[in-house]
Amino acid sequence: MRAAMRAGQIDGRVVLDIGATGMPAATTKAELLATTETEWDKLSKLLAQFDDVAASHSGPDGSSAIRIVGHRAAWIDLYFSWCEAAADGDTPEMPAPGFKWNQLEALNDQIFQGQQGWSWSKAKGALADGHVQLMNDLQKARDEELYGRPLAPGLKWTRGRYAEAAGSSHYRSAAKVLRNLKRQRQEASPS
Repeated sequence: MRAAMRAGQIDGRVVLDIGATGMPAATTKAELLATTETEWDKLSKLLAQFDDVAASHSGPDGSSAIRIVGHRAAWIDLYFSWCEAAADGDTPEMPAPGFKWNQLEALNDQIFQGQQGWSWSKAKGALADGHVQLMNDLQKARDEELYGRPLAPGLKWTRGRYAEAAGSSHYRSAAKVLRNLKRQRQEASPS
């Protein structure tokens, strides 16, 4: 098993933490590409099981497939904003400008508000486009660029670790939530 992404503290600072669930994080480009593609394939098969109606159905916590998938697409966008800031020689504001790691709920609410009214097609398209962009980025990068140093000064994680958090780890967690939504919907439907 792999780790669930969560905020944690390292050296007194709140940071994104994949945690420990039995499988180590990728440490090479080849491992990162493999895990990202494997988790994407699993998620894609699950996405195909949702139609517009099922994707719009909200679970008890208010989550819907549209919200979950749109959220994952937004985190890939955040990854690219972090990489852009680092390429400009800056330390990115993480997780997003104006937010700290202990404010993830507020950030996620902002993401959901910005995606209000999204269709299932739009959410799936945004995530698929983000995945293609992420894979292209990773394929162009060298191992040294992904794992040779922290993403930017003042950060502990490498670019590869952030890519895994925004990509395959988020794909894995999305699949778990979507399976639960599917199960809840089936249990609520009369036989």
